[in-house]
Amino acid sequence: MKKNKFLRLASVMLMLCLITTCAISGTFAKYTTSVTSTDAAKVAKWGVSFNIGTQLAGEYTRTASLPTGVTMQYTVKAGTGKVVAPGTSGDAYTFTATGEPEVSYKATFALNESTSKVIFLNKVANNSSDVYRPVALTVKMDGSPVGAAVYTVADLAAIIGKIDFYYDVSAGKYFYTTDNSALTPSYTDNGTDVPVLEVEWSWTFNVDATADGFDTVLGDLAAGLSVGEYTTDDYCLDFDLDITATATQVD
Repeated sequence: MKKNKFLRLASVMLMLCLITTCAISGTFAKYTTSVTSTDAAKVAKWGVSFNIGTQLAGEYTRTASLPTGVTMQYTVKAGTGKVVAPGTSGDAYTFTATGEPEVSYKATFALNESTSKVIFLNKVANNSSDVYRPVALTVKMDGSPVGAAVYTVADLAAIIGKIDFYYDVSAGKYFYTTDNSALTPSYTDNGTDVPVLEVEWSWTFNVDATADGFDTVLGDLAAGLSVGEYTTDDYCLDFDLDITATATQVD
């Protein structure tokens, strides 16, 4: 009898143990998911710079055929440095952006009026309101003239300051405008071609007797000769354009 009670008690204890084990197991069991994510980045490329060219030189050659059939060369040759003279022309400056940036950017241009110089001569000494300016300056954007030719530093600065272009990295295209001062500037789609800014100069040869006379005065002054009543305030013999091109990332 005692043995049967003992067996029943043992059975009950075993069942309780099993029930407790199941309860504990159910309490601590849970779903778990583990995910590892990796990503990497690098600094976006910039590397934008400008190639600047010029056709200012120390020697210029022009070929002409005379009525006799003889071909002659007219040459301007400097003793030192670079020169300009009647009959010469070229590009004072050519700006072309280079690089393969991975960001959009905008290019702007500015002429420093305080350090730039253009040749002039007071037609009448000490009369600055009547000035002879022989060098014509023409601004071109991607081969097309921007307005008419100008002859002063101030007028050239006004034109250059209105030009800019930008690179749209999302489209892989360049766009430019020649009037960024407008309320809503009109931009030209230049495709994948980088826009080119040029400043052309030209000193016309043999315009008329009056112009030839002024050209001669400038040449004699450059040679160090004393010409009439002209003083250093009455002329400028230097041709120097100080242009800055700036590229800036845009959002």
